[in-house]
Amino acid sequence: MAEQEATLAPPPVPTPRLEPTTTPPTTTTTTPTTTTTTTTIDLDLDAAPLDIALVHEKPPKPPTPHELPTRKLYVRTSSALTSTLGPLKHLTRQSNTLTLHDESLPLEAVAHALEWLALTDPLERAALDAAIPDWPAALGVLGAASWLGVPGLRQSCEARLRAELVLDNALLLASAAERCDALLLLSDCFYLLRAYFCSTDGERPALRAPGPPLVLLADAVEHGELRLEHDAWRPIQAESLCREAHLRMPQPHYTLCTLQRERCDGAPSVYRLLAEHDGRPMLVAQQRAPGEDFLIFAAEGLPGGGLPLGTPPAGARVRGGGDGGGGGGGWFGGGGGDDDEGSAAAAAAAAPQLLQGPSGRPLDEHSAQYRGCVSASWMGAQHRVYDSGLPPTAPPTFPWPGQRELAVVLYAPNMLRGTPHSLTVLVRDDGEPMEPGAADSLGGSALGGMGGMGAALLERYRAATGASQPEGVAVLRNSAPVWNDGMAAFTLPFYSRAQLPSKKNFHIVRPEQPDDIVLLFGKHSKAGQLTTFSLDFCRPLSCLAAFGIALTAFGDSE
Repeated sequence: MAEQEATLAPPPVPTPRLEPTTTPPTTTTTTPTTTTTTTTIDLDLDAAPLDIALVHEKPPKPPTPHELPTRKLYVRTSSALTSTLGPLKHLTRQSNTLTLHDESLPLEAVAHALEWLALTDPLERAALDAAIPDWPAALGVLGAASWLGVPGLRQSCEARLRAELVLDNALLLASAAERCDALLLLSDCFYLLRAYFCSTDGERPALRAPGPPLVLLADAVEHGELRLEHDAWRPIQAESLCREAHLRMPQPHYTLCTLQRERCDGAPSVYRLLAEHDGRPMLVAQQRAPGEDFLIFAAEGLPGGGLPLGTPPAGARVRGGGDGGGGGGGWFGGGGGDDDEGSAAAAAAAAPQLLQGPSGRPLDEHSAQYRGCVSASWMGAQHRVYDSGLPPTAPPTFPWPGQRELAVVLYAPNMLRGTPHSLTVLVRDDGEPMEPGAADSLGGSALGGMGGMGAALLERYRAATGASQPEGVAVLRNSAPVWNDGMAAFTLPFYSRAQLPSKKNFHIVRPEQPDDIVLLFGKHSKAGQLTTFSLDFCRPLSCLAAFGIALTAFGDSE
């Protein structure tokens, strides 16, 4: 933040602010020894006008090699306006010179901020913001707005810079965002750099202009002469930890949710998790192509609650029927196919329409809304649910925690399509995520092959001998359905939470407590391309783990 030199004096009595009119007469003078541009901006405020002289202590760097920098600038404003601004409130007619020691704070940007603050009409302020010629000028105004304490102008400049963000200026904008407490801009810069350093070569964004490369060091990121320490990202890390805590940690009560699957013509299906009591979107997921990972995102803030690009809003479709009056039993489908099984080939043949974020860009694992993923083996027999940490392929010096495992879902081989699935779910017995590379964090003995990320749960389960319980691991299984001759189907009690037959209907219980349902997943209704399921869960499953376990039912396990 720039410093100031001014004679301390009691501020004058504030007078009512009048509507300003801008008449900027400008005079330019140069001397043979010093490159100086003196500019006067008159805001023509009739109420107690005050002429302020803004001076740079040192000659600032010229904007271009052929342009003279402004070292001194006169601004006519009102004492009523300056009395509300911290850096200017002590200026008077007798001492009206303010010396700036920060060369990165242009005098024109300070004048722009004062002119913006003098305006009261939102349309006039918007027109003044639109007159900012380019992003470097907007960057200067952002610094001036932060220095003067003008939050409205700072937010306007932040939105402008977020739209102008590219990899070439990411480090420069991140440095300015850290100084100005522009956390949204800082977050955008961080996730863009994360995509650059942590993506594979085929998906990595590229610099648009030739120049020095971005370099990731153990404690900083460098781009030419620019250097930004990793400590600058602490606000982003703290924000992520707070917003994801309730998703990763199991809750003490039973949680009732609704899972919606919306099939879109020519695009991958979208899966939404909504709170049962108020219909609030919580999470949204999408599988880019058959066989790929399910990527899970926060639904809050996404356009339309997580609709694919180019699709109509969900409100235009019927959510589904099912009034819950069909008694206390749900059922599995018999020998016929499940009508939820869509044509994956048709979706893969068309150009994929991916979920979009608030900026209009497609979401991926390096977006700010990313919360985790569900990864499956080649045959779909093993599924792993991870949080939003970095995968093992990411550089270890990047300032973000590694990927943590939330659950493992094992499907037994099923050669007969008319019979229900048999699955086993592995989670930590306390519901906490499994730390990467910390196989012995639960107090167990060293196990071979457990040093890698995300292998602890499965390895502990396999290392358990006979009927012994894996140490620190809760082993959950699905309840075995019973064949009903009258309905000619396998049945389970779903207590009106499932109304339609489906092979995806299942209970998850502890084998030693088969009557206590840990997770209930059942098909409730179907209307057009929208299918609704009930998803209820409790400890030791967290919200993110339960959603990931349910998503495995839509994978390639069949």
